[in-house]
Amino acid sequence: MAYTRTPTSDLIRRLGQALYGEHFDADLANALGIAKRSVRHWRNGENEPQPGVWGELAELVAERRETLAGLAEELAQRVAAEPESVK
Repeated sequence: MAYTRTPTSDLIRRLGQALYGEHFDADLANALGIAKRSVRHWRNGENEPQPGVWGELAELVAERRETLAGLAEELAQRVAAEPESVK
């Protein structure tokens, strides 16, 4: 079936790519404990996610945000510790 652009499909694509990269279907499906084809159907605008999925996606984004914030802090400490000539 052809890709039908919908607000849901656009959001699923942006979330999937931000979390797992360009080819995100399998990784996102695994994280949600669902079949890869379900993610593909959402991405293609064929179906809407089941109730509760948006909350699970929000949790995944929050977890990633926490991980990235920790990494950003660690990098900032490393940059601050570099000699002035390197900065």
